[in-house]
Amino acid sequence: MRTVAQLTDKIENVLNETRILVLGIQILIGFEFRSFFEPGYKKMVPYTRQIQLAALALMLVGLVVLMIPAAYHRIVLHGRNAGQLHRLGNTTVSLGLASGLLVFFYGAWFGYTFWVKYRAPDQRLTESHVEGRKAA
Repeated sequence: MRTVAQLTDKIENVLNETRILVLGIQILIGFEFRSFFEPGYKKMVPYTRQIQLAALALMLVGLVVLMIPAAYHRIVLHGRNAGQLHRLGNTTVSLGLASGLLVFFYGAWFGYTFWVKYRAPDQRLTESHVEGRKAA
């Protein structure tokens, strides 16, 4: 026999999930902040520094969004459980994960194009390599 989860259990699950996601995003933000102090940061092309700053801003927005349910539960509802908290939690988790995915795909797209454009010349496929392959 299947039982329906009680509202208290649903809210506890949402709050636990947001706590785990907050911890994960805090770790990623720490790595992102650290990258600004790396020696190679000053050597980066200006548009890539702007992309990195935009990624950090999106991660910070995601962190704030993921912190909303716990604060709402504590401040507005005074620790009581309500259906609106469950809906709010589901919405904020979705938005927080969406911003994380946006950062990932944004970084992957521009990171890959940056890698292709600025990789070492000996790794690039030159015209002599192409001609050598045609001759072989």
